[in-house]
Amino acid sequence: MELLARVHDHNENRYYRGFRLLTLDWSDGSTCVPVSFSLLSSAKEKNRLMPMAEIDKRTNGFKRRAESLRKAPEALKDLVMQARHSGITADYLLFDSWFAFPATILGLQHLLWPGDDGVFVAGRRNPAGKDGPGVRKEVRKIDRKVQQ
Repeated sequence: MELLARVHDHNENRYYRGFRLLTLDWSDGSTCVPVSFSLLSSAKEKNRLMPMAEIDKRTNGFKRRAESLRKAPEALKDLVMQARHSGITADYLLFDSWFAFPATILGLQHLLWPGDDGVFVAGRRNPAGKDGPGVRKEVRKIDRKVQQ
């Protein structure tokens, strides 16, 4: 299978053969609607078990394959941009702590709330804020920390 990769399962601390699915959902608190997704292989060539087929670079198939080779934080930014361009709005962006790093958060903040201080909520832990579990951190405070 083309672009099949070794995918690390952090819960069991082992690798499986497969792909990662990154989804962007919208919720009002009681319903959850899938908005966009990205099927990811591995950005690291050594973790890919099968290479990408040689196809015309002008095709949508090539674009999808190239998209699957990006890192998850890059793909996340594209999913958010797609949703924003489609007219989907949100008060908060809830994501796993895996994405809660200053560069990712600041990049998303400028996509969602240009010139505003949007609040991001990270699951479990917040490595960007280092303030403990379940802490909400204002982007301007993270921005100050990054620029120090």
